[in-house]
Amino acid sequence: MEGLASRPFRSSRGVRRHEDPHVAVLCKPHDAHTEPQRPLEAGTLGGYLRKLHPEVAEIAAAPGLTLLTRLDFSTSGAVPAALTAQAWTFLRHEREMGRIGKRYLCLVEGEVPEPIPIDYRIDSAGERPSGFGRRRRTRTRAGGPGSNR
Repeated sequence: MEGLASRPFRSSRGVRRHEDPHVAVLCKPHDAHTEPQRPLEAGTLGGYLRKLHPEVAEIAAAPGLTLLTRLDFSTSGAVPAALTAQAWTFLRHEREMGRIGKRYLCLVEGEVPEPIPIDYRIDSAGERPSGFGRRRRTRTRAGGPGSNR
């Protein structure tokens, strides 16, 4: 399992966003897996968590350790992780009750002349997205004068 954390993230700036004695919030870069996809895969968020806090391996089994959510490989964002058995039990229950969730922000480059609500599921290349069948609402905001975002 040592190989999980051997390679640092290619985007290692600000990987740890918050930490207290019970919870850490790690920032997953867009070019890393949350969990290993094959045995001893290096450069995953789970491996980084284990490097920072080896004690989490005693709380929950690999591959996800105590990470509370997963993000797709090309998605960046905050991923909370429990650091104690008590926090893991509590936060896992909160997740199962639907009180821990994810929100996505899609940044689009190009001209957006006016806000356009998107009231349908955004799918990617034939893959089944998480939350299949649930409605997604995305708001866009036009930039200021001369802006192309």
